[in-house]
Amino acid sequence: MRFLKDTFVATAFLSFFASPAFAGCGVACYPGEEQIGLWPTTMADLVAQPATSSNTYFDQQQQAYNWSTNSAPTLSLSVDSTVFSAWTFNGFTTNNIQASFSGPNGGQMWPITGDFTLVIVADLNASTPTTGSTIYALAGSGLTAAHGWVLGVLNRQLCWIPTGGSSCTALSGTLSTGSPHVIVFAWSSVDQLVGASVDGGAWTTSSISSSIQTSTLTDATLWLGSSASSSYSPWWGNLFRALLFKESLQNSAKAAQLADLQAILAAKY
Repeated sequence: MRFLKDTFVATAFLSFFASPAFAGCGVACYPGEEQIGLWPTTMADLVAQPATSSNTYFDQQQQAYNWSTNSAPTLSLSVDSTVFSAWTFNGFTTNNIQASFSGPNGGQMWPITGDFTLVIVADLNASTPTTGSTIYALAGSGLTAAHGWVLGVLNRQLCWIPTGGSSCTALSGTLSTGSPHVIVFAWSSVDQLVGASVDGGAWTTSSISSSIQTSTLTDATLWLGSSASSSYSPWWGNLFRALLFKESLQNSAKAAQLADLQAILAAKY
C-alpha cells in the first residue's frame, strides 16, 4: 500500500507540470478530487502556501485571497516525506491564519446559522506532551461571542471546548505524531452536537445543547493554528490543508460523501 501511495503521489506531482490544477485540488488532482469543488456545500479550500505581501492567502474554492494573517506561520516544504508543503507551528509563537471571505456576490458566507464541517489535514509534533493541561489550538473562533469554540489537542487527544467551558471534551483517542491525519470536525446546531472523525475512524460526538441554540450563528471569526484566547497555545505540528463545508457531514445521509473525501485526502497526504 505504501508503494502504491508513493507511486500515486509521484504521478500526481508530475502531472502538475503538464496541466493546470482544478480548484480544490492542491498542487495536483487525485481521481475524484476535482468533484469536491463542485459540491454545493463546499465553502472554502485552503492549502499551505506563502503569504502575499499583503498578508493574505489564496482560497482554491473561492478563487480569491480570502484568508489573512497578522503573524504568518513558517512554510515548510515536502513535509512528512510527502511532496506537499505545510505550515509549521511551534506550540508557543502566536502564528495564525484567519478566514475573511464572503460569497461570490459579496454576501456573507461566514459565520453561518446551523451546520458546518471543518476538515483539516495536519500532523502532531513528536514533542507534544502526553500529560498536563495545555490545549494546543488547531482551529477555533475568536471566543468573543457566546458560541465561540476551540478544537485542539490535550495530551495528544483531539478535544473541543466552547466559550465558558470548564474542560476540553475528548473527541479521539491518542494521536500518533509525525504523519498527516485527516481530521473532520462537524458542528450541528440542528442536532445540537459536535463530532469528530480522525483518519476515517468512527465518530465521537459531544452535546452542545447548553452552548448553542438553533437560531444562533457560530462565532464570526475562524482561526487555523491558533485562537484569539491566551488560554490556549498555538498548534504544535504541521497544517497541510483546510476545507470548510456548510453542512454537517456527521449524519448518516452523508456517509458516502464523507468516505470519498476521507479516502481522497488519505491517499493524497
